[in-house]
Amino acid sequence: MAIWQVLIEFVPAQWVEENNYEVGLLYGEEGYDTSPAWLEFQPSRDYVNLFDSILPKAESWSEDLELWGESPVHDISVWNEEDVIESIGFRLDLRKDFRDIAKQLMTAAEALGCYFFIPGQKVIFKPDMVALIQYIRQSNAAKFVTDPHGYLDEVSKNITSKGSG
Repeated sequence: MAIWQVLIEFVPAQWVEENNYEVGLLYGEEGYDTSPAWLEFQPSRDYVNLFDSILPKAESWSEDLELWGESPVHDISVWNEEDVIESIGFRLDLRKDFRDIAKQLMTAAEALGCYFFIPGQKVIFKPDMVALIQYIRQSNAAKFVTDPHGYLDEVSKNITSKGSG
C-alpha cells in the first residue's frame, strides 16, 4: 500500500452489531484480520456487479484475489478461499479527488449490508459520508499528502524516541 492511500475494509453489519462494535476482535498478533467477521455472513455475488460499476476489473496476481481499479491509485480487493469471502477492502488515493468513489463505495457497503472498518485507526462505523471524511482526514495518508515533510519528520521523531527509550 502506498503512503498516500487510506485502507478501508468492509465488515458485515450483522457481525459488527452482534459483537457490539468490538474492533479488538479483528486484531491478533499478526495485525488485523477480517476473515472471522465474514465466516457466517457471506455477501451475494452482486458484489461483482457493484464493484464493476465503480472501477474497471483488474488483472489479479492470485486466484484467491479479485481486483478492481489500479493499485497505486483507487482500488477494491476481494480475498476469498474456496469461494468463501475472507475480506473486502478498498484503498483511496488521497492525492486524487475521491469524493465520487467514496459515495459509490458507501452505496456498495449499504447494498452489501456492511460497515466500514479502518484498520489504521481501529474504528468501525456505519457508512456515513461525514464520518468517512472525518476519519480519512485523521489518517496517516492524509497527514502525508497535506504535509509530506512534516509527516516524515514526525515519523522520524517517533522512531528516534522509541529507540532511545
